[in-house]
Amino acid sequence: MLETLSWLDWAIIAIILVSTLISVKRGFFKEALSLFIWIFAVVASVMFADQLAVVLTPYIDSASLAKIAAMAILFILSLVVGAIISMLMSQLIKITGLSGTDRVLGMVFGALRGVLVVLVVLMIGKHVLPLEQESWWQASVIAPHLNRMETWMVTMATQLRDMVLPLVSGHT
Repeated sequence: MLETLSWLDWAIIAIILVSTLISVKRGFFKEALSLFIWIFAVVASVMFADQLAVVLTPYIDSASLAKIAAMAILFILSLVVGAIISMLMSQLIKITGLSGTDRVLGMVFGALRGVLVVLVVLMIGKHVLPLEQESWWQASVIAPHLNRMETWMVTMATQLRDMVLPLVSGHT
């Protein structure tokens, strides 16, 4: 079976393996918290940039630059606070003795993240370039499975969007 794998298959395996190994080292809670912190930093910087931009306007002449500076400040501040929280949580996990469980869950998280990264890259690549016509794509053992996962993921994302959009917009 190994001799039938194409270079694309090996690249996919390498990406998933690297993501898995990073997450095993860092652990699930640190990885999940890191993901949450980055999402929070983006949301906070977008949601509160206008309020902070008003405070920065006396110091920055351009309203656009004030908003960009506000977003950057909020984003960086959120990441710094998140890093402190993450460090404290890591110490708590070490003290409680959950590090083995944390690493096993981290392995699963990392593998799933690796698959997601590969899926997103391949989805973008397929829509920008005619990848499916390439001989190395057609020789791949893993790519057909990813195509099925992509179809499932798009279907699930569409269903999720259709459920969440009415709740967010206030229309039922």
